[in-house]
Amino acid sequence: MYAPTEDLTRIANNTRDAVAAAVNAWAEAAKRYATEFDAQNPVPAVAETQSAVDTAYDLASKLLAEQHALATTVVTATKQATDAAAERFRSLPTFPAPAAA
Repeated sequence: MYAPTEDLTRIANNTRDAVAAAVNAWAEAAKRYATEFDAQNPVPAVAETQSAVDTAYDLASKLLAEQHALATTVVTATKQATDAAAERFRSLPTFPAPAAA
């Protein structure tokens, strides 16, 4: 029977890596903004803002892909477990019903 443990571990690790990368990118952007802050131009550059938006959507895309993979793995494992259980029940011996008194 198929065991999804390796798939679930891979999905969890990929999700963790995606979140860590996004947090690091946001932290770097905030750090750059803080060090390059100019009272005359307090708004971040368009490139910085676009980079932050791209990072957020990249993270969302990766998380959605991992959630899709997880759902697919769970459905596959559940189907296989259900089929295996049904097959075992079909192979059980049947006994005649007791005669009515």
